[in-house]
Parts: sequence; structure tokens; C-alpha cells
Amino acid sequence: MQIGNQGQLLFNQGQYAQALDVETKALAVAQKTLEPQSLVTAGCWEGLGNIYRELGDFTNSEASFKKALEIQEAVHGLNHSQTANVLDELGLLYAIMGWYSEAGPLLQQAQSINETTSGPGSAAVAKSLTSLGTYYAAIGDFSKAEDCDNQTLQIDQALEGTNGLDTAMALTALGDLEMIMGDFSKSEPLLQQVLAIDQKNYGPNHPEVGGVLNSLGTLYYREGDFAKAETYFKRAEQIAESSYGPNNPATASTLGSLAVLYMNMGDDEKAAPLIDRTLTIDVKSFGTNAPAIAGILGQIAGIYDRKGNFAAALKLDERMLKIDENSFGPETPSTAVVLLDLSMVYYLKGDYSKAETYAGEAIAIQKKTLSPNHPDLASGLSDLSNIYARKGEPDKAVELKEKAVAIDEEVFGPANPSTGGALADLGADYIDLQKTNEAVQCAQKAEQARLAMLNNILSFASEQQRLNFQSQIDPYMLFATLNDAPDLAQAVLRHKGVVLDSLLEDEVTARTSSDPDYKSLIDQLEPARCRLTQLTMLPPKDFSFRTLTNRFNEYEKLSGQVDDLESTLARDVAGFGQARRALTVTVAQVQQAIPSQAVLIEYIDYNQYLGRAKSEKRYGAVIFSGNADPKWVCLGAATDIEKNIIDYQVAVRINQEGKLSKALRKLYSQVWKPLEPLFPEGTKIAIVSPDGPLNFVSFATLLAGDDHFLAEKYSFRYVASGRDLLRQPVTPLNRDMVIFAAPDYFIGGMVNWLSSFQLDPLPYTQTDAVNLGNQAKQWGWNVGIFTGEYATEQRVRALQSPWILQFSTHGMVLPALIKGPPEKYSLLGFPLDSGSSPHVILRNPMSRSCIALAGAQVTLDAWQRGKVPPTENDGVLTAEEVGELDLRGTWLVVLSACDTGVGQLWSGEGVMGLRRGFVQAGAQNLLMTLWPIYTDSTGEILNDFYVKLHDDNNPPEALAEVQKDWLVKLRAKNGLLSAVVLAGAFIISSQGPVQ
Repeated sequence: MQIGNQGQLLFNQGQYAQALDVETKALAVAQKTLEPQSLVTAGCWEGLGNIYRELGDFTNSEASFKKALEIQEAVHGLNHSQTANVLDELGLLYAIMGWYSEAGPLLQQAQSINETTSGPGSAAVAKSLTSLGTYYAAIGDFSKAEDCDNQTLQIDQALEGTNGLDTAMALTALGDLEMIMGDFSKSEPLLQQVLAIDQKNYGPNHPEVGGVLNSLGTLYYREGDFAKAETYFKRAEQIAESSYGPNNPATASTLGSLAVLYMNMGDDEKAAPLIDRTLTIDVKSFGTNAPAIAGILGQIAGIYDRKGNFAAALKLDERMLKIDENSFGPETPSTAVVLLDLSMVYYLKGDYSKAETYAGEAIAIQKKTLSPNHPDLASGLSDLSNIYARKGEPDKAVELKEKAVAIDEEVFGPANPSTGGALADLGADYIDLQKTNEAVQCAQKAEQARLAMLNNILSFASEQQRLNFQSQIDPYMLFATLNDAPDLAQAVLRHKGVVLDSLLEDEVTARTSSDPDYKSLIDQLEPARCRLTQLTMLPPKDFSFRTLTNRFNEYEKLSGQVDDLESTLARDVAGFGQARRALTVTVAQVQQAIPSQAVLIEYIDYNQYLGRAKSEKRYGAVIFSGNADPKWVCLGAATDIEKNIIDYQVAVRINQEGKLSKALRKLYSQVWKPLEPLFPEGTKIAIVSPDGPLNFVSFATLLAGDDHFLAEKYSFRYVASGRDLLRQPVTPLNRDMVIFAAPDYFIGGMVNWLSSFQLDPLPYTQTDAVNLGNQAKQWGWNVGIFTGEYATEQRVRALQSPWILQFSTHGMVLPALIKGPPEKYSLLGFPLDSGSSPHVILRNPMSRSCIALAGAQVTLDAWQRGKVPPTENDGVLTAEEVGELDLRGTWLVVLSACDTGVGQLWSGEGVMGLRRGFVQAGAQNLLMTLWPIYTDSTGEILNDFYVKLHDDNNPPEALAEVQKDWLVKLRAKNGLLSAVVLAGAFIISSQGPVQ
């Protein structure tokens, strides 16, 4: 490398832009003062070639190297070490660009010259061997690459010892190669050694350090340690941005690494902009047909696969195959990967013949080019195994899957996601062969791998990333299909609602810690979330490109800040060295928390394996009691049960008694009757943990075979998971009861009486609140009542864990889009319909479930006009905002409002709505409703509830007793429909021991 002294120093420091300026000036001086074929001029051209290459300007890099080569050949001839050096640099450039047919001859020529002119143990030979190793690795000739890298390392260590910079480069090449070859146990210590050397010599922020960090991130990603991988990738990306700038291929490489990580976490939304930016950079740098482009196209095709857009995925995969075959030839490991991608698309389309053909071709290539225990070969064998399973050839499927599992266990160990996925598939294959014992063993091992991966994700990911990852795993299928009640019971207790549990763990740790850093995190997180919500909802003042771009950038920045803060909280909790609480819970612990005469019923919606790699969505229930082993019952197809749940909800909302009667009886037969014979004798308390749409069923209202409500036989209470029975509630610090009732929805602005969202005043709730307050004062409770213009969101936000908190107002579940769907959207989803006003968009389901307080009607009207008042006191208390309240010592929250228990369902996590918000805030008991309820009877029911509560001090039992009495009384007086609609909507969800 022939950069002048100052330029050389800047280059070595990674300051490429400054080095370019210095070297350009040096070249100008040399050209002006020296002969045209001066070696100094040649050195300047070569230096510029290296700088341009690092900056990603390959066109100018190539031109500079060619100028240098022209002078060197003219002065020294072809067979000279300095000529060889330029040939080597030019060949390396072509290898980086993917021009392998041009790169190979130049690199081999340079190596031959150096062997002759400098000797086999020289630094020049080591340098050319490094470049050759890079070339051979790129084209998939790993044996030659390994030979080159080992020779390089031997020479460099002999010349400069074990801690020299050239030695570090040799170790990097060898570490990267070992990783490509699938030997991660060899790769990691090599790369960590390089990191130590480079940080000592260059400091922590040098581009060489960034490159090693990116390699280590890739290694940890392959090993399934996503938390560590993200840390390394982010550091590498920051260094690349600082050193190379935002539009350099090195920066694109780190962005692509992060994108792949996020895709495998299920976070396509976060991956997509990274992929788009990577593609833009690399197309500009390499053109449209370079190997680097093929890799990015593969990422995009993967997103299309998950969205079911197989035509688009197929088109991209075919383009990738053409690029790879032109670049590498028809039989390289890279080409095999693309063939497997094509196989997967045809598999998902149901064309198993084509899928088998492509997979077979890929495996044939892999067997020729990879070692017998390479993880990519395991992936190919696993894909072909799945095809055989779907075709009904289980013997072939098992043979291949066993080989794949053996490779994955050897390379990755038992706790890797690849190993876990292969074990789960193998378990299903064993079911096809009726090998039950083998299937159970596979299911157990797969579950351990899932738990390890889930613990890793929960240790660093944001809330949305945790939800995305949890939604794409299937922890129940094998255990349920095998009727393995003990293992299924354990899995349900550890997976159900685990994301909410982990968030609560993070918040509790932060709020109760004496560490000021934790308080700082919380203080930053809450306003960032608030501003992000407002920015998402609020349309811009104008739709100019500049305004939209600025808002998009602010949104991205805020979104990143929220994710980073949530991630930091998670990492701090994980830093204590303990697994997540939910993932260590045992069946025995939960059984000990179940009192006599009680059962815990964990409902799940799951996939029942049907054979031939097919499944059907069903419902089932695990029954827990204090003195018996868990019992498992499959309840039937989800479509049949969910139809009756829909009928049930429709009937109570539009007053159809005939439909309601049928739905109540059918649901009893489907989801309750099969369970009762398995209850211990004398069971009186039913602790229900629903799943899916069963969250919207009030089990107390179901009609048994004797035409009696289940409420007449059982006392019902609800939990998000059986783990909730183990939670130790915070001791209340007061006996304060705070009531918000009859808010003035119209305070603070003009109201549009033609609005599509009309909140009717509820004056009788004020009377009920006053009566309740007077009664509570007689019991010695401290009562605060806020009505009318004083029932504000600001007052709610100021609360500090009152003992009891009641809202007597409207509850709402708003649509995602206020004021009708437009046809076109801009950045951030704002509509661009010509002639229409902007709409407010509620992306987050936790923003759509809300309680109406003072000024709510004014806010709803403003939203329909495309305006968003300040969210901190707009009268619309969303579930997301509820989650930020401090209710850690609140014993009871009563939501005497419509639809406060409904919201958007999330697989395995329950309802994303007010119930989740109040649990996040810390409420121990939450009384809510599953449909509209407010009539005169509502106040009477709640009054009876509070009287019973005062007597027994047991919220779930108080509701059960009062609800039973009112259901029976109203049915006798007014009929079934009246009873269910008026008294059946209430459910109570609790955390902590059963009283």
C-alpha cells in the first residue's frame, strides 16, 4: 500500500475521507513535479485505489489501480514484487465486487510472482495468500481457502509474533472461514482474539474493530444468541456509519446483518427499512447483478414468503439463482442456498414435486462442496424431509431428519433454534410412524430449545419484538397431539402470557430499584411512548415531501428510542443472571397455590397435528387441581367453537334471545361439559385462564344440561395464566377509594352533533357514585369522587395507587382508522385521498381500547377532523396510557363501563386492551365487562357487589355471589336474555393467591 506518510496515518486510523483529501493533493503535486511514470505517482494511484475501495467507490478504485499497474509494469516489468502488489490489490477489489472470473487470475498471478521474487516466507507472500483465501472462500472452495489462511497465519506469526496487526488480519480470515464452514467452536476464539488485538492497537471505534464485531455478531446469531448478536451488530453499525459514512458497502453489510436478525425474530417491520437501505447502497456500489444483491433479494423473498406472496418470492429467487450461477457457477454452496429457497416457495405453494427437485439438487451440491456435518447441509436435509413428510413418506422423512438433528446437535448444541425446530419436525414425523416414545422425547428436547431461545429474546428485545417472536413459535402441538398432559401442563404455564409477565418484571425491577439509572430509564420511556403515540396519530400540517420526510425521520428516531429503552430494561433484568420468572415456574408450584375445592382451567388454542405435516386449529384445556396430576382434554375444532362465541356476542349486543340460548348451551357442551368429569369431587371454585376468543365468554352465564347457569354451581374467577396465582401482591398503603363518574364529555371545545362517535351523557352514574361514596364512608373508607368537568385524565394520571379505583363512564374500542378508509397512504400511513381531510390512525391496539373522561367527545370530533389535541389530558384514556399509571398498591379496579374487557387478541398473550393495561399498571383485581351494560340495574348490581366485598374482603367471591343471585333473579323476572345482558357481562381478573 503506497499512501504518503500523512495519508497512510489517516488511512490506518480509519479516517478515509481525510486520507482521500491528502492523497489526492499528493497525486496532484507528483503529477506536476515528477515524470509521468514516476514510482511516487504510481504509489499515489495505488493509495487512492485502496482509499476508494474502502469508501465503496469501486469505479474510481479500479481506475486508480489500473493507473498504478500501468506505471509499475512500465518501470519494473511484470515479474516484480511492486507490480505483484498492485495485481493483488486489483484482484481483491474484483473479488469484493463479485467479479470472480477477473479476480482469480490476477490473485494467482500475484501470488506466483511473490513466491518467486520475495520468497515463500515473506510478508508479500502472506498478503497475497490472504487475498487468495478471501477469493476461494467467496467461490466456495473452502479447502483451498483454509490452506491459504493457515499459511498466512504461520508466516505472519513468524514475522511479527502473535499480537501483530497482520497476524490479526490472518486470524480474522481464518475465523470467518471456520464460521462459513460451520465450525463455530473454532471460529469464536479466533475472532475474540482478533477483537482484543485490534482494540488494543486501534482503539474501540476503528473500522477493523467494526468488521470483527460484525463477524462475531454473525457467529452469535448462527448460534442462536440473538441478544449478544444484536449488541455486536449495533456496535459494528455505529462504527461503520462513523468511519465510512451512511452510503458505504461496509455500512450496508452491518445493516443487512441486523435485518436478518430482526427477520428471524419475526420483526419484519423493523427489518424492511434496513433491507431497503442496504439494497439502495449496494446497487449503487455493485450494480444490479452482483452476488451482494442476490443476498439482499433473498431477504426480501423471505418476507414475501411469510406474507404468502409466493409469486413475488419466486420471481426474486429465480433472479438470485441467475446471479449466483453467473457469479460462482452452477455448483457452489451459495447456489445451493438459492435452490433451497426455491424449494421452500414451491413447498409453501403445495407443488411438492418441484420442491423435491430443487431440494434434491441443492443437497447434491452441498454434499460435494460442504463437510458432512455442515449446518447448511442439515438445513437442506431438513427441508427435503419436510417435503417427504407432506407427501406421506414418513420413513424417508425420518431418515433425513435424524441426520439433520444429529448435525445441528453436534454443531449448535441442544439449545439452538435450528436444533429445536428440527427436533419438533422429527417429533411430528415419529407420530406419523406411530413411534410415540421417540416423539415425546423429541417434543421435550424441542421445548427446552424453545425455552432457551425465549429466555434469550426476553433478555433484550422490545415489547413488539417479544410479541412477534412469541407469536411464531408453537409450543403445544406435539404435547397436545400426543396427549402428554404433564409436559403440556408445564409448557402452558411457561408460555402463556409470558411477554406481559416479562414486561411486568422489567417495570417492577426498575420502579423498586434504588439505582438512579433505572428511574432515569422509566422517566425517559414514558414521555417517549407518549410522543410516539401522538406522532403516529397526528396528521401533518401539509403533505410536502420535506414535511413527510421530517416526520418519518422523527418517528423512526422515537421508535428506535422506545425500543432501545425497553431493550435496556430487559438487559438489566437479565444481567442479574436469572432466567425469566415465567420460564422457571413448575406445575408443582401452581398446584400448591390451588386451594381445595378449586380447579385451574388453562384453555389453549393450538394446532393439532393431523399427519403428513398438516395441522388443524383446535381448542383444548389443561385441568389443574391441588392434589391430582394435570388432565388434558381436546375440545374440538376452533371453527365450530368460535362460531358459537360469535353468536353469543352478537346475541347479547342485539338482543336475540333464541340465538343466545342456543349459543349458551352449545358452548357449555363444547368447552365445559367435557371437563367436569375430571374435576375433583366437591369442586366449587373455577379459576379460568382463557385463550383466543374464549376471552370474550362469561363462563358464569353458560347453561348446563339441567338448564341452570354455571354460576349456580361454580364461583368463577379469571387469570391471564396460572402463574398469576403465584404473584405476591403489593400491600395497599391506604384505604382510599377514588371514583370517576358522569364525565362532561363536551367540556373544552365545540361539539359536532353529527359525529359518528356520540357519547351519550350518563347522569345516573353520578347519583350511583354519590350513593356508593356515602356507603363507603360509613365503612371507614376515604372516598374521592370526580364528576363532570373534574373527571379528567390529568387527575387519573396523578393517582398514586388508591386502594379502590372505579370508572363509571363509557368504555370504547375504536377502529384503527378514524373517519373511513382512504385508498392511498403516504409515509407513516397518512392518507392522500384527493379532496378528503386527513384521518387519525390508531395503529397500536392498546391505543384503541379506552375509557371516556372529561372532554372525550371534543377529542373524538377533533380526530375526525384530522386534529389531535394534547394526549396527556384529551379525555380519552387509552389502554396504553393506563399501563403507565402507578397502581402497584391498588387492590381493586372497577370498570363500570361498556366493553372494558374486549380488545384485539394476540396469540398466546390474551387481549390487547384495558385489561392488559391495568395489569401492567399493577392492579391486583380488575372487574370489567364483555359487552355494553349501563342501565339502572348496573348500579344496583355494583352496590350489592360492594356490600358483599365489605363483608368478605374477597373481590372474585363477592362478584360470583352477586352475579349468581342477579342472573337467577333477572331470569325469573324478565327472561334469559335480560339476565345475561344485564348481569352476565361482569368478569373479574385477579393476580395473587386465591382467597
